[in-house]
Amino acid sequence: QQLPAEPERALEPEDLENRALRASLDLRGSRHELESLARRAGFTRAEGIIPDISADVHALSGHPDNGTNRDDVRFGGGVSMTIPLFDRQQGNVLALESAFRAQLERYYGLAGDLRSEARGLQERARSAHRRARRYQEVILPSQTRVTEQTLLQYNAMQLGVFQLLAVRRDQLNGQLAYVEALREYWSAVA
Repeated sequence: QQLPAEPERALEPEDLENRALRASLDLRGSRHELESLARRAGFTRAEGIIPDISADVHALSGHPDNGTNRDDVRFGGGVSMTIPLFDRQQGNVLALESAFRAQLERYYGLAGDLRSEARGLQERARSAHRRARRYQEVILPSQTRVTEQTLLQYNAMQLGVFQLLAVRRDQLNGQLAYVEALREYWSAVA
């Protein structure tokens, strides 16, 4: 199957960088990691401020010494409260905030790499398009003219068969290079 010819202008998708950022699973995973770290830091910070309160209720049926009179039920309860005066989880909060900042820098670095890669692919497509257009408009027609002129000189017995074959080989190599430029262009566009 033949590759389609390149269009007059290089196909350039709009907002390629934004599309690459939205499609990246690595970037999405990094964003979820950031959200998780932020939530954990918030919970840990709240743990250091809010006192820990626990309550319990006890029920006792019968007499505690001999277990008689089961109709006698006694209840008791208790409340305990821990006030975070000295352990306000500051070390854990700082560690989580530090991990958050490190993850944020990795996130920005990954986003920058994705943008750079998208621009590189776009420039690769432009370059391959320019090369293919150059082959189509300048190089292949000139090689065809050289081959035709060489054939005329061969017919006039001014050149040998090996010179004609060398010129034809150069023309075929030019056509192969054109097809390679087309392949590279369509590959970059895809």
